[in-house]
Amino acid sequence: MDGFEYLVALLSVVAALGLARALSGIAKLVHLRNSISFSWVHVLWTINILVWLIAYWWFSFILSTIDTWTPQLLIFVLVYGATIYFLIALLYPDNVEKGTDFFDYFIDNRRWFFGTFLLLGVMDILDSLLKSSITESGGPPLIPYIIFMSIWIIPSGLALHFENKSFHAVYAVGFFLALMGYLQYILYLIEI
Repeated sequence: MDGFEYLVALLSVVAALGLARALSGIAKLVHLRNSISFSWVHVLWTINILVWLIAYWWFSFILSTIDTWTPQLLIFVLVYGATIYFLIALLYPDNVEKGTDFFDYFIDNRRWFFGTFLLLGVMDILDSLLKSSITESGGPPLIPYIIFMSIWIIPSGLALHFENKSFHAVYAVGFFLALMGYLQYILYLIEI
C-alpha cells in the first residue's frame, strides 16, 4: 500500500464514523418520535452535511495525483474530514431526552454549528486552491464555485445571529438545492 492508499483508508474511516453518527441520530429520532418535537430543518441540515461528507470522500480521490505528501497537507485533509464529523456530532447529542424540541436544540447550537460550517467553507476554499495548484485536475470551475461558496458563506454568517425559523428553513432548503446543483454540475464535468 502506498501513502495515498493509507490516507484514503483513514478518510474512509472518518467518513464511515460520520455516516454512522448521522444514521444513529436519525434512528434515535424515529425511536423517540412520540416523545420529541421533530424538526425537518434539523433533518435537512443532516442530509446537507451527509451529502457533503460523501462528496468529500469521493473527491478525495483527486488527491491520488499528488506525488509528494507533506505532514501539513496530510493534517489539513484529515482535519477537513474531522470538521465534517464534528458538524454531524453537533446535530445529534449523545443523550436525547423526552420532550426535546429539535428545532430549539438546533437554534441553541446554531453558533457552534454555523461557526463550524463557516470554518469548513473557508477550509474548502483552501482545499480548492490547494487542489488547483498541486493536482493534475486543477480546481473547480471558478464562477460556479464562487456562486456556490457565496450561498454557503454569506447565509451561514447570518445564521449565526438569527433565530427565525423561516430564515433557517429557507437557508436549509436553499443550501440543499445549491449543493445538489453544484455537485450535479461537477459530476457532469468529470463525466461520472
